[in-house]
Amino acid sequence: MVSGLNQYHALVGYKCMERPVEQVMSAPNTIEISVANFQQTIQQLTPDQLLLVEFWAPEMEACQAMSPILAKVAAEHSHALVLGRVNCAADQQLAMQCGVRSLPTVMLIKEGKMLDGFDGGADEMQIRALLDKHLPKEQDQLLAQAREHLQQQQAGDAYPLLKRAIELDSSRVDIKLALSDALLALGKLADAESLLRSIGMADQDGYYQSLMAQLELKQQAAQSPELKQLEEQHAASPDDPQVSFRLAVQYQAANRSEEALALLLSLLKKDLNAADGDAKAALLDILATLPQGDPLAGTYRRQFYSLLY
Repeated sequence: MVSGLNQYHALVGYKCMERPVEQVMSAPNTIEISVANFQQTIQQLTPDQLLLVEFWAPEMEACQAMSPILAKVAAEHSHALVLGRVNCAADQQLAMQCGVRSLPTVMLIKEGKMLDGFDGGADEMQIRALLDKHLPKEQDQLLAQAREHLQQQQAGDAYPLLKRAIELDSSRVDIKLALSDALLALGKLADAESLLRSIGMADQDGYYQSLMAQLELKQQAAQSPELKQLEEQHAASPDDPQVSFRLAVQYQAANRSEEALALLLSLLKKDLNAADGDAKAALLDILATLPQGDPLAGTYRRQFYSLLY
């Protein structure tokens, strides 16, 4: 038998030291693996999940030191990672089949293939460095979730996910395009245009061209003859509350929420019951339609409440 497991044989008669086995076992994404369930465990993983296999023995001090660290780190990635623990005191056959030469040994497996691993002990920094090379990044997960929402015409749900993703990596063109898509669907044309203009020529693919075409159409629709006429009337009579209210309604219909909110707030500053209460109702309706995390909502909600108290 290989040298590392020979070392284990020499320790069989050694009294096991105290170790937090129950604590290691308690992680929800931790399972015990043996020859009997190894292949089944691999088959049950999703295409995106990794299997982190720990070959250990209770008598080995290096295993005692590393096992709690593996469990802790694995628990932080419960959706993307399964920790499979092989107790070589109970099952040496699987260790032999996998070519284990010493304990502890760690193997990282995806779709039945070994991606990476190490033998001997490792500290937390080394374990995290290993996993960071293969685990999906947070922004990738956010982008995938947001794309599902966009496919279901749920731009309001996609927006906060993409906003967080671009905060994590502002250089990612795929995140910029998806965020532009959400912004267009939400009528935030100026923000969408600014983001699209930041994308270089080399990355202006078919998706980009489609979004630019949508932007141009929405910009044209936002400048309807009726809207232009109301803007002219408002310029001529800026203190007419009825004209201001109708213009705000038209702005919102054209997905120009910020301009609509600004007009409605200016009306309410003069008269909280402007347009027989319709101005207040319209402002609250617009705030309710803004996506979670939209800074406009917080800004105008605070200003509106300051008028009430």
